[in-house]
Amino acid sequence: MGWVSPTSFTDPDSVWNNEEQAYNGSTSSGADSPNGSARTWGSYIELNIASISCDTIRFNALYNAADINSISVDVYYSSAWNNIFEGIYVHNTWEEKAIGSTENVTAARVMFYAKKTATAYLYELEFNEVAAEPQQYQQGISGGITFMNNMNNKSIFRIKIGTTAIARKEESGR
Repeated sequence: MGWVSPTSFTDPDSVWNNEEQAYNGSTSSGADSPNGSARTWGSYIELNIASISCDTIRFNALYNAADINSISVDVYYSSAWNNIFEGIYVHNTWEEKAIGSTENVTAARVMFYAKKTATAYLYELEFNEVAAEPQQYQQGISGGITFMNNMNNKSIFRIKIGTTAIARKEESGR
């Protein structure tokens, strides 16, 4: 288990360029998107993967306090986008962001905030694949019905689940 790259992308607004470079294993190139308006969030790029058990994602991106200075990161699980981080980050450095639990994740998406017209660069994004958590199974019910015939000519029925007797009935013989 460990860091896994996305396998495809979705560019909902068709504004990103070189999308595959956001998961090509190199932080020397990246996907880029011009943000045409100052003081606005840009468009999302979605990075897809077959469903994996994941607890953390990491990204590496351009940061410039004067231009591109915030990122928003969402992860897709439980049939919805879930925001796991929004804020500043370190330029061209791997930043790890925990999901908060282990989830079956199929995608992550990011968008950048631009203080002025600028181009955002996402160099890489990866998912941390972890071993699936073991399933918890309830212990099966054991026990049954016991019939006893004692010397006083009485029949006794006992219903037992596990080690606890839950009913007892005595009947006199005929």
